[in-house]
Amino acid sequence: MTLQDDDLQNIYATLTRGDGALAKRRDLGELHKRLVAMVTTINQGLGEATATKAAEDRAQIDQRLDRMERAVNSMEGALRIELEPMLRSLVSDAVSASSAKRQGRLFPVVLASLVFFAGTGLGVVFQEQILSAGAQFLPAGLTRTIP
Repeated sequence: MTLQDDDLQNIYATLTRGDGALAKRRDLGELHKRLVAMVTTINQGLGEATATKAAEDRAQIDQRLDRMERAVNSMEGALRIELEPMLRSLVSDAVSASSAKRQGRLFPVVLASLVFFAGTGLGVVFQEQILSAGAQFLPAGLTRTIP
């Protein structure tokens, strides 16, 4: 069922005409004004609530950042005042202990190097004599030719 223009005009007339009309033009206008005022109030209230929430969030974030900055500053102070001298002494102790160990190990390394190079030098100088002396101890079938 669809309403025709005549039906809509009859309904409008019934609602708005006469002393017992359900809604007069003045009432409809007043209702419209109240609806607009309510929507405006709700919109302003939501805007204010959003602004208040944003301000509270900013304040909380600022407080957290301030606490974090204080914690970082105190850690930096601890590192500079307490940890730096301790690390300096630990590093200097480790370096001195390491250098003492190196000095103790240096002599055997130098001695072994000298023996190796002396043996190599003697082997180069007396190569022919060493090869001929070694050939005497080889079995008869395993003789090698000396270049």
